[in-house]
Amino acid sequence: MLPRNRRLALAEPKVKPTVLHCGVSATTLYDMNDEPDSELLLGEEFHVVSIEGDKCWGFAPTTLMPGYVMVASLTDTHVVHSHRIITPSAIVREQPLARSKELDLLGMNSLITVINHKGDFRQMIGGGWVRVADTREVMRGKYDWVALAEQLVGLAYKWAGRNTSRAKEGGIDCSGLVNIVRLAAHRDPVPHNAGRMFTELLEKKQAQLVLPEGEAYMPSIHVIQRGDLVFWKGHVGIMTSEYDMIHATVDFGKVVAEPLREVIGRRREKGKGDVTGILRFKRNNVL
Repeated sequence: MLPRNRRLALAEPKVKPTVLHCGVSATTLYDMNDEPDSELLLGEEFHVVSIEGDKCWGFAPTTLMPGYVMVASLTDTHVVHSHRIITPSAIVREQPLARSKELDLLGMNSLITVINHKGDFRQMIGGGWVRVADTREVMRGKYDWVALAEQLVGLAYKWAGRNTSRAKEGGIDCSGLVNIVRLAAHRDPVPHNAGRMFTELLEKKQAQLVLPEGEAYMPSIHVIQRGDLVFWKGHVGIMTSEYDMIHATVDFGKVVAEPLREVIGRRREKGKGDVTGILRFKRNNVL
């Protein structure tokens, strides 16, 4: 029996889930109303609680989101993923040659298992070659996640998206941007939902309030640092300096970098409200 409301959906499963993995470049995670709510990328885990027809209900640890995915998009092949994609869009080629046939496109944080290395390319299990420059070892140390976000300027906005590849179905939303660059930089996952992100980062003591609602109405640049998260109701952006912010916004239909004060003013003019809070990660905020 599948859960029929969001409260049950968010509850811890009473049965031990079956751990499967996403077996395609990207697949949609649907909410209780069959609306897109997030995405899974190649190699990411999905903890299956129940199956009904061609869909299964479960939980995605990388997005901290429950939902449905299509059964056909998952695989029960259990392998140790050795590398992750760290560039916005990695081309999978048939042979280890730059002119070889293009087989697929993988977005940032897709997980792969490398079985061979030839020149500037690495071979993935199951076939296909990706550039060495597009990959990094999964267990390699933490690094600048804000710099990864800056690579995504210009990427198309897509509601519930977190697939950064240049495939026609690629795109990302505001919380997906924060989620994917944090993961790609070998950080703990954050929810792919701006409201839940704000709440859970505080509840789990992973972040602290720099400025709460009220004081954050027109924040002083002197208290803001690179890597701070700025929240509005239903929206979040990443500070790249004390002045500028990067975010995926429907206003421009893409990921943009712009002065924080311009974002505050525009959202206020459009009736989207004021800043509700600014958070700062407690440990190793950027590097």
